[in-house]
Amino acid sequence: MRSLLKKLTLPLLLLTGCSTYQPATVKDGVISNPSVGWNGYTIDIPKGVGPLKAENGVSAQERQHKIRTWYDDQRSNDMLDFGTLTYNQLLYENPAQTYVLSFICESYDLRAGWGVMTSVEKQFIIQKLINRKLVIINDTKAHSEQIEINGQRGWYISGNSKPYFTKNPTTLAYEGIFLLGDLKEAFWIECFGQEGERASMKQCVYEMADSLDVKK
Repeated sequence: MRSLLKKLTLPLLLLTGCSTYQPATVKDGVISNPSVGWNGYTIDIPKGVGPLKAENGVSAQERQHKIRTWYDDQRSNDMLDFGTLTYNQLLYENPAQTYVLSFICESYDLRAGWGVMTSVEKQFIIQKLINRKLVIINDTKAHSEQIEINGQRGWYISGNSKPYFTKNPTTLAYEGIFLLGDLKEAFWIECFGQEGERASMKQCVYEMADSLDVKK
């Protein structure tokens, strides 16, 4: 397995770590970043969600910091064999604060873009990304299926998220969509929340995914 790993990943590593990518901007309910991929992307923030607010005495800033720190810790501890060149996360929630929506755009440290990889190389990397996500949410038996939305290949994942190393942890429903971009980028649209909100969470991630416009 290790020899296969080297054969497939090493030729794809980018020789330089230089990047001119910038963080995404938000205007009139639309997230955009012209520096990602070939010519950038836009994606709409779903109706019915807004920025995180204070909850149970914890400020919005503290909540954002806690969620982002959890993501960063999981990413730094995973076993990917290629790096993330850029990483940008935006967080939202519904008015009742029963679920959180996370939008992440990642660009990977690959020599070749998705469009010029062999099907074996692409599938190998995509499967590693999906497997990584199942480990991060702590549900390796979550349902996953391949999908295509507006010409972008991706996966839908439905399962449960449970924190590691926590006594009597609270399990959250998880609904997520992973979509490939056209160069070296990919998008994660994910909801974490109460089990009773699963249908609304699924609708939320699909609505957002359907609005993704990867500029050619």
